[in-house]
Amino acid sequence: MASRSGLQVLLWASGLAIALSLLAAQDRIGVLTGPTLVDSPQSSVSLPTEAIVLAAILLVALLLRVPHLASFPPRLHNDEMSCGLAAREFLASPAPSVFSLGWYSCPRFGFFLTSLGLRFFGDSLFGLRMSSVVLGMVSLLGIHLLGRLLFGVGAGLLATLFAATFHWHVHLSRTGFHYVQGMAFAVWAVYLLALGFATRRRLAFGLAGVV
Repeated sequence: MASRSGLQVLLWASGLAIALSLLAAQDRIGVLTGPTLVDSPQSSVSLPTEAIVLAAILLVALLLRVPHLASFPPRLHNDEMSCGLAAREFLASPAPSVFSLGWYSCPRFGFFLTSLGLRFFGDSLFGLRMSSVVLGMVSLLGIHLLGRLLFGVGAGLLATLFAATFHWHVHLSRTGFHYVQGMAFAVWAVYLLALGFATRRRLAFGLAGVV
């Protein structure tokens, strides 16, 4: 990455880290006062059982997303190709600024995330689509935590199972589009916001804002 772009990311990340650290320090002094708006229900499911079932669901999700990834879907859509080309710009030197607009006036930060798949899994269609697989799996974890917080462990596991096998979730997780990014970030933002209301911790609200 070009030095200028790298400096921008460093300053941005440092500012967020400082702000979140201050929120965490305030939480150590005392959480926010007021009523608890989210009351997480108690569950009879033990933590080891929950972990085993969740791991099994995530394994099924991976098996639905990774095999034959570069050959299915068989058709390379124009938009998928354009997302890949925009992401490849971050593999070149100098790389574009993360805080600018790229293809179709979309923020380049999304293409930067896609470029990580190309960097770690190969500059290929497989690497492009693996970026969506990873974010799809991240969204499944967020779905479980959100369902667990609001409705209990059983609801969280069931919601994760439904999402893991839902055809649209599987499809978007197997393509190189950036649409899965919005889904993943939205789930985690809602979860962290709900966690903030449940715990009254400033850090949770801050993380929700960052996401």
